[in-house]
Amino acid sequence: MAPLNKIFFVVVSVLIAVLLAVAYSSWKKESALFSAVETSLSEDEEGRSVFSATIRNDGFRTIVVTGYGYDNPNCVPVENINILVAPGGTFDVEVICAAGLTEVDLAQADFYIQNRHDELGEAQTTFLPNFNAPSSGSGASSGASGGGGGSGPSSTGIGASGPLGGGGGSGGLSGQGFSSPNFISFADLTGPPFITGDNTPTIVALVVGTSCRWSPNDLAFNEMLVGNVCNVDSEGLANCFLSQQPDGTGLDYHVACSDGSASNSLDNNLDIIAVTIDTTPPNIISSSIFPAGGYSFSGGIEAFVLNLNTNEDAECRAAAGTTPTTSFNSMTISLGRGISHSGTIPLGPPGTITILNILCRDNAYNFGNLQSLSYQRQLAPVLVGPEIVIPSPQPSSGDSGGSSVADVADEPSGGAPPPRSDPSKDPTGETVREFNSQRTIFQWFADLFRNIFS
Repeated sequence: MAPLNKIFFVVVSVLIAVLLAVAYSSWKKESALFSAVETSLSEDEEGRSVFSATIRNDGFRTIVVTGYGYDNPNCVPVENINILVAPGGTFDVEVICAAGLTEVDLAQADFYIQNRHDELGEAQTTFLPNFNAPSSGSGASSGASGGGGGSGPSSTGIGASGPLGGGGGSGGLSGQGFSSPNFISFADLTGPPFITGDNTPTIVALVVGTSCRWSPNDLAFNEMLVGNVCNVDSEGLANCFLSQQPDGTGLDYHVACSDGSASNSLDNNLDIIAVTIDTTPPNIISSSIFPAGGYSFSGGIEAFVLNLNTNEDAECRAAAGTTPTTSFNSMTISLGRGISHSGTIPLGPPGTITILNILCRDNAYNFGNLQSLSYQRQLAPVLVGPEIVIPSPQPSSGDSGGSSVADVADEPSGGAPPPRSDPSKDPTGETVREFNSQRTIFQWFADLFRNIFS
């Protein structure tokens, strides 16, 4: 039995030695354990967000901290430091982030600490997911106490009693029970279609939350640019002043909000879709105007039909007179909506010039340039009535050649017929037309028609 005891002793000794070696190796490679003793988020004089915290070394070895920061492009990392922290010791951190960054943004980014076990130890980076300020909600408080949040993954180095446990750190960000913003207007438009000529429009909404942002992309609150902030007043009215936007159709805009501990979920974002931004005014195609400006109408024309085209869909109106209005809303002659336009234009009295002002407005309420035209109405022709000729009296068939009393009174004493004072009349009383070589062919036709209808 003695040899067996010796073999057993040797085997147990080897196993113990292996376990000690593994334990020592694990100890050498042990990830640092950290917890937040105190955290805060404030604003500096320049309006930037400043995250401050006191961090404790919860491990069993002295740690050398060489840097720290947030895994967020809007925060400036702290690097090239050398802070020696004993087990149970603390050190302060301060991270400066862009203005408008909130606790929700920080909660969605991983806080990290660059460290090594001693001066000669291997450098490592310890990530602390869901690391946020206490005002960010129950996630931080439950994690800091090591309860409720559960155990963090061992790869993070937080350990079983880590301060920002897995579930509690992000539980407040599910968006459940957080209502979406209530739309009021976009570029002063209270409903679709959203067509505007304003390329710096304002979104107005009634919101739940203290912080809101806008984006042309459907993103979560923490994913939207911190510079795209909306102003929220004490009554929850948010005004989102958009920066200059490009012209285009089918554009979308979205608003997301947060109250510091929770934000509306992606499904509850305010979505304004199918937006058209058009800053280009409509133009009247000059060559399409008929009749063209300067046209002279005969005196008998009292009105005419104007036709013109625009380069885009638009509504056109006109005003006519000696001093017509230049106000679109005051113009009373409608030329219709579309690309092709027409309308009846009244002319002034004969011998006057009518001024015609035309304005067109597209669907985005851009006004084109005022088009001013003039049209003349000639004087009306003077109409001369037919010439009336009284025929000379003729003797009746029963008359023996004598003359009536009237004839005798009109005749000279010699009995000769009276001379005819009008050489243009022949003896039968018909008008005699002499040929005049100075008359034009137009005058000849005019006389012909006058004779026919007289």
